[in-house]
Amino acid sequence: MYKNNYIIPIIVTIFYCVISITYSKNLIDDPSQIPLKKEPYTSGERLRILGDFNFDGLEDMALSDDISTYGTGGIGFTVYLKDSNTQFYKVGRIGGSPHTIAIERHYKYPRIWTYWHMSAASGILSYCEITDTGLSVPYGIDVYPGDGGTKIGNGILKAVTTNSDAILHIQKSKTVDNIIQWVDE
Repeated sequence: MYKNNYIIPIIVTIFYCVISITYSKNLIDDPSQIPLKKEPYTSGERLRILGDFNFDGLEDMALSDDISTYGTGGIGFTVYLKDSNTQFYKVGRIGGSPHTIAIERHYKYPRIWTYWHMSAASGILSYCEITDTGLSVPYGIDVYPGDGGTKIGNGILKAVTTNSDAILHIQKSKTVDNIIQWVDE
């Protein structure tokens, strides 16, 4: 039983925190203005997080999957860095609750911190570095901040989520006739 408690967090960390197997700096126009295809059982809406993730003075973005996939643990996001005033490039994927994402100005590479809620008491707190070749593999720990959690778990999660070095804005899309408007969350 003890071993099995660590299998799920490891799998979730690997799968949801970062999928940046391939990296290319193909510049694209603002991906948040491309409507999602409405499928059965999906909303066609998503979240975006805006902020200067790599501290270059340009507003970057994390764009979520369809919000109908937002579960108890969180949701997947594709991270885009802005290369110019109008163009972006994809650097990888992260996952977690949008309200627990933080950016750290680290001495070598900026870090994106995320928290993936696993149960009422536990979750995975991890970070990925924004390197010259995309997002790094995630580095994470199990923490117990929730109901029945620990003081240290609560303290670690609070320290990360309330001390972001970048101001982040969370917005939700509202799409009408393939025109997307973004509203602050």
